[in-house]
Amino acid sequence: MARDHMICLNDRRATALDIIAACTRLIEAARPNDNAFALSDAYNERGRANAGLKRMDAALENFATAILLDPDNADANFNRATIYVERKNYPLALKDFDAAVAGNPMDGLAIFDRALVKIRLGDKAGAEEDFKAAAAIDPRFDDARARLGF
Repeated sequence: MARDHMICLNDRRATALDIIAACTRLIEAARPNDNAFALSDAYNERGRANAGLKRMDAALENFATAILLDPDNADANFNRATIYVERKNYPLALKDFDAAVAGNPMDGLAIFDRALVKIRLGDKAGAEEDFKAAAAIDPRFDDARARLGF
């Protein structure tokens, strides 16, 4: 069990299939009174591994379960938002980026990506606000915004 925990949540050298298998064993071994936050992280990591294998439907299911277990899981909200962006479902992406930023207000990437979604939705003022907020966290985001011509 400890090995599965290490592979699922901490081993960045493991293959996606090994991560999926380890996370699945953790999830299946969970009992009703287990820590929902840890279980949420296991679903999130399994979702990331599935997304890496281009299994986007499975990844979405994993992220949805992670968010159901812990609505404040900023990583799971961010990860699901990126799939929604890829699928051009910008309203759902915005909702998840909002949740990701609420869960981690210093995540410049989530703020920057939310700005890009706001542009797609026609909210230029909101995008500008997010671009400025992201640049305040990390000046490289201001350079990225300039390259976008915004």
